[in-house]
Amino acid sequence: MSTSLLKKSLRLFEDEEKREKSVKKKSSQRKTERVIQKSSTAIKKQATLKDRKVKSAIEVFVKKHPKQDKTLENLALLEKLSQKKTITEESANKIFSYQLKKQHKTIEKAPKKKENSTVFTEEDFLKFEREYFVKA
Repeated sequence: MSTSLLKKSLRLFEDEEKREKSVKKKSSQRKTERVIQKSSTAIKKQATLKDRKVKSAIEVFVKKHPKQDKTLENLALLEKLSQKKTITEESANKIFSYQLKKQHKTIEKAPKKKENSTVFTEEDFLKFEREYFVKA
């Protein structure tokens, strides 16, 4: 199984789980938002030029996004996928439509060039040559 197919199936599975759990999470999220709002309204000290430190973009990125080992999470998701033996009609339709789109890609070919054809024959050109280019 390719990694892209695996990732897509995991995303479909996560979407189904999110729909089921969304009702439960809404009330707890509101409470945490209130707590965060209260703490952010506190007075903050302004940084002076002395206190400021120049940071590179790489340092900031690494600090915000530390490297995490997601092996256990992925194994748990795979286990959930293997335990769930039925697939919903909606997710099956998504997979089928994706495959159909992938199969029906058409490659446009360049149009064939037409040969330059004229109405006149070689004899007509020779006559023209004789009439206009022959020295009198």
